[in-house]
Amino acid sequence: SNLEAALLSAYEESRGGDYPRQRAQVHTTLADLYQATGRFAEALTIYEEELREAPRAMRAWLARGHVRALCA
Repeated sequence: SNLEAALLSAYEESRGGDYPRQRAQVHTTLADLYQATGRFAEALTIYEEELREAPRAMRAWLARGHVRALCA
């Protein structure tokens, strides 16, 4: 989809940048899109990756999406 392509492009552009929270938000928005379209395994993979790399302050925020993907 166009939205998926836009999110993937924004994520790639943000990698290695100085804004890890923005990168995580773009990446997890992609995961939300995957969940909304039934691609739960792909969403779960993204949340697991983000949780491994996230600063402590972001973990609770990321955990909510992870739990939604696990429940699906």
